[in-house]
Amino acid sequence: FITVSPPILNLYLQNYPYLKGRAFSVPNAAKYENLLENKKLDKKQVAEKKKIIFLYQGVIDRDRGIEELLQAWREENVQNAELIIRGPS
Repeated sequence: FITVSPPILNLYLQNYPYLKGRAFSVPNAAKYENLLENKKLDKKQVAEKKKIIFLYQGVIDRDRGIEELLQAWREENVQNAELIIRGPS
């Protein structure tokens, strides 16, 4: 049994004790702090709201709207912002 969050896992384990050792949590999103460290973003700029982070995190595949997102990002020429795309292909 797999769930995407530790709180959900804990709820299941409380209600179904027989799942202990057979149920696991696999988060589908990285912690924000890890994202900043991995991207080497300037945490001070982000904290002071001098830089806005737009994050797409999910499957990178056709028909997910990524092409449209990239096109809109280029057309708008967004300043003081960074677009981060993460996920499995």
